[in-house]
Amino acid sequence: MRELVEHQSELRRAALPLAIAPLLFGASFGLLAIDAGLGAPGAVVMSATTFAGSAQFAVVSILAVGGGIASAILAAVLLNARYAPISVSVGPIFVGGRPRRLLEAQLIVDESWAMSRRPDGRYDRRLLVGAGLVLYACWVGGTIIGALAGEALGDPA
Repeated sequence: MRELVEHQSELRRAALPLAIAPLLFGASFGLLAIDAGLGAPGAVVMSATTFAGSAQFAVVSILAVGGGIASAILAAVLLNARYAPISVSVGPIFVGGRPRRLLEAQLIVDESWAMSRRPDGRYDRRLLVGAGLVLYACWVGGTIIGALAGEALGDPA
């Protein structure tokens, strides 16, 4: 039990300084999504199901200027291609059944991946998942704030 408490303390120290960035970028995404006509529910659902900031910004930016859905999807896929080798590097740390592994793998983002690497080159699953959860909550929370502010402001421009 003591080890778990110490690990959670390590997680907070490691992840919380990074939490402001996804909160602010999530709010920016929410505003941009409103400006692009996605609407608050669409922006929040996209953030909750995609959790890939650069891809989300690309999609709404392309759609906002009249680009097609195929171009938006292609841009998102290309931007997220970096997660293939990242996922291979941490794949062995995920345990349990397929649904659990798939769910936890959604929390692999640049920051959680980098934070979970140990000096011996191995990755810490609890740190990756814990940091990923903090970052996910901030990203989705930021999107909600930005989307609601965007709707309250009317025209974000």
